[in-house]
Amino acid sequence: MLVEKIKDTIEVIFDNEIVGLQEQSAGVRVQFKCGGEREFDLVIGADGLHSGVRRLAFGPQHRFEKKLGYAVAAFEVGGYRPRDEDVYLMYGRPGRMVGRFTLHHNRTLFLFVFAVDSDPLPTALDMQK
Repeated sequence: MLVEKIKDTIEVIFDNEIVGLQEQSAGVRVQFKCGGEREFDLVIGADGLHSGVRRLAFGPQHRFEKKLGYAVAAFEVGGYRPRDEDVYLMYGRPGRMVGRFTLHHNRTLFLFVFAVDSDPLPTALDMQK
């Protein structure tokens, strides 16, 4: 939906990866994995939770990461009903929240957010479940 709204006013680049950023007085010099270098006024990286663009701009994640006392778990399912197109539905109580969001191709994303104590979260999948 967002891309449809901006497609006639801004350039959006897919199927490439930013591997270098250099701030200059007139903009940002961007080096791409496929396609050389270009200069932009503004660079927005929409490349996920552990963003490579964020790392290139600010440094390693541990330098700016701040624990807020919550953990997140997410998964996708196909064919879930009811299907509310382009709707994010959530239910929350103190210390926990569950959300459901419709995706393309008949997929649905479920998102769980919950408060955690200071103990490290389990790394083994069976313990996480």
